[in-house]
Amino acid sequence: MAKKTKSNTTVIINDYLPTPTQAKAHGANQTYKLFGGARGGGKTIWLVQEANALSLEYPGNIGFMGRYQRSDFKRTTLQELLKIIPPTLIKSHNQSEGYLEYINGSVIHYAGLSEQEGISKLKSLNLGWYAWDEASEIPHECFLMIEPAMRHTLPDGRKPPYFRLFATNPRDCWLVDLFFKEGINEPYTFYDTKRREERTVNLIVTPSTIYVPSLPRDNPYLPDNFEENLRKFYPDDYVKVYLEGDWGANLEGLLLLKSSWVRAAVNREVTIEDRPALGCDVARSEQGDETVITYGIGNSIISLDCSRGQSITETAGKLIAMSNSKKTKMVAIERDGLGVGVCDNVKEAKVRHLAVQMGSKEGFTDFDKRTYFNVRAKVWWHVREMFEKGLVSIPNDPKLIRQLSGIQYSYRSNGTLIVEPKEETKTRIGGSPDRADSLALYLWGVSKLKDPAKDYRRRIQSYDFLKSKEDNPYGWKYSENYQEEIYA
Repeated sequence: MAKKTKSNTTVIINDYLPTPTQAKAHGANQTYKLFGGARGGGKTIWLVQEANALSLEYPGNIGFMGRYQRSDFKRTTLQELLKIIPPTLIKSHNQSEGYLEYINGSVIHYAGLSEQEGISKLKSLNLGWYAWDEASEIPHECFLMIEPAMRHTLPDGRKPPYFRLFATNPRDCWLVDLFFKEGINEPYTFYDTKRREERTVNLIVTPSTIYVPSLPRDNPYLPDNFEENLRKFYPDDYVKVYLEGDWGANLEGLLLLKSSWVRAAVNREVTIEDRPALGCDVARSEQGDETVITYGIGNSIISLDCSRGQSITETAGKLIAMSNSKKTKMVAIERDGLGVGVCDNVKEAKVRHLAVQMGSKEGFTDFDKRTYFNVRAKVWWHVREMFEKGLVSIPNDPKLIRQLSGIQYSYRSNGTLIVEPKEETKTRIGGSPDRADSLALYLWGVSKLKDPAKDYRRRIQSYDFLKSKEDNPYGWKYSENYQEEIYA
């Protein structure tokens, strides 16, 4: 790895010669470092070199490395780490327990943070540093969980620098709040040896955080046509994110709702219709997610009731009480998982409700089967159309806005539309999109209610028609429940 000596000369260890942007990130004194921003920028190499240096320079140091999936870490990051550590410096490596011990007493623990084993390890360690590869995949809860662990003291009584290291491609996630909200631009000029010219990049810095962008063009070790070939095949949004490292690009081709649509819907004035309703997304209390009840009238969402650790009985009781007090005409409930019990209780109380089984194809027509992967995709596409047309008003709830702007969709090989599973959204944006799902259920339930003005016209027309049925000259027979059968 490269180190700066007192004479400011560069010393190369293990034949590692960093690129100018890698060297800048290595030398930064900020506690929180974010490096990367594009594919081929040398993110993982920088990360493992930092980990190795912190273990060698501070004997007895304790660090943690991870990715969201343990299998991804072992296949990529761990292999790069083992390449740069001379075997003579390794005292032991326990792959089943997930740790590597140096002969100087330093230890690197590693785990996948999608597994309970990895979460438990975060809670039990005292650390001097940690490093996360593809950090945008890791939930925000893991970041909150690991921060209190940064309290390790070295065997000689010194304090290590407590670096927090993140390498990742751009994504709209919790890292944006950490590194970009308060950061200011600081130009950094270096000589591009590959192109033989000076280049300037903008660092994003605060006293405690720094973001150092690294692009394919900054990496002289890539093939000459690496970026050129990718530009031929990547759509414009992919170019902005994966080749130009643009954290502001939203990959609109993948996002279900454009952030501009969502922001425009905040406190929008819409026609208030006499269609009060509730939408409920039931969470698993042991996962720490929210149970959210959305209340509104027509396409105007008025409030969100959010709670954690609520039992099925408590959720059902609250729904029934709110439905009665607000005189709702529809309660839409997600029937998957624990929602089944809530639906049963609400049904027993004779509250008009719609049980929505998001993971099924229940009620699909032939057109639906050709168009949507499941009910979740159909429901969310309806929500997309409502936002795109400017028909929805939402409260100024930052979490709701972030969740609505973060859900992605794609197409399967057979052409059907699929909206990403909730767990994938949770991983990417750092929290479960419970508020967004509750709103989607609400709008879906409202769509099943009749327009009051049209209902009134129908009742008048039906009344006139039935009134004259005795005088019809054809002798037709009418059911006594004709009106209810047609318009109910």
